[in-house]
Amino acid sequence: MRDLSETLNKELLDLVNENYQDFLSLGSALKGGEESVQEVRVGLLGFQRDVRVIKDQFEKRLRDIRQLLEEKKRTRSSIALGHELLDLAERIEDLECSLMISERKPSTQDQAHDTDSGASHTLFESESDNSDDEYLVDDTDGNAAAVSLRRLERQIQQYLYIKMTASHVGERHPFIVTQQDRISNIKRTLLLDLKTALNQAEHSVKNRERRLLTVMRLYDLIGESTDAVSALRALKS
Repeated sequence: MRDLSETLNKELLDLVNENYQDFLSLGSALKGGEESVQEVRVGLLGFQRDVRVIKDQFEKRLRDIRQLLEEKKRTRSSIALGHELLDLAERIEDLECSLMISERKPSTQDQAHDTDSGASHTLFESESDNSDDEYLVDDTDGNAAAVSLRRLERQIQQYLYIKMTASHVGERHPFIVTQQDRISNIKRTLLLDLKTALNQAEHSVKNRERRLLTVMRLYDLIGESTDAVSALRALKS
């Protein structure tokens, strides 16, 4: 162990002697290095400031882009809502005309819209779609004012579409609030027509049971099955 220590000391001494001149000149070589370090430090600080400015500009531009995207989203949503409200207003007016609540006469365009609405916005698959016309259309047993069940069903589906759209927009939306009386009046008229149809079905000569079932189903479709049972009991009493 002593020999190892002596060997290391000797090698260290030889190393110092061999590089003695380099050790002596090391201090001179480092003289003035503080200025170089300071220059590097100043340059680094300037670079950091530049990076910070670029970062701030990037973050500001990113916030601006996000705000513009949100504004675009709100604008598109407002446009979609506007189209939905216009469509709802048109459907209410068309249904009022169809139910003869409104005095406005339906134009050719309105009639086409009514047909399209019944075809593309059916909320429930009708059990009567594949039934015979005699069963679906009118009580033809001498009553000229018979209610068309197929037409009544289509009107109920249109009413349900209006209710669904109003619920989607929001019952407290100012436009929906202003239309509530018209929507309620439409439902009252539909219930009166259903009551008439029920009375005609009860007193019909042919297909009586099937017609009664159809009217009861229409009552259920509009959500007034309880009224249907009460009205039927009143007819039988």
